[in-house]
Amino acid sequence: MGKIIHADLSEFNIVNTGDELVIIDWGGSAVKANHPNAIEFLLRDIENINRYFSKEFHVKTLDGKALLNALLRRYEYKGDVRSDEDGWLLINGKKIIEDL
Repeated sequence: MGKIIHADLSEFNIVNTGDELVIIDWGGSAVKANHPNAIEFLLRDIENINRYFSKEFHVKTLDGKALLNALLRRYEYKGDVRSDEDGWLLINGKKIIEDL
């Protein structure tokens, strides 16, 4: 899992290459995961993206705080981290979404 929080993530920072989504513009706003406000910034990033997909595409999104908690639980895990054939992050063989 990454050790940097974007801290200003929005739809304008996500590029669709056709094969994958790439998060860009990590410049001035990004903070290390040990920053005193990192959790607050990560939650704000999650809620910004949820709001965009909900409003623009009428997609039902996962609860931001529940997703944040699942990510934090997985971040603490130091074992096997990889992705499956569909690109889902797998930690110890489980998708993050399975915790929600």
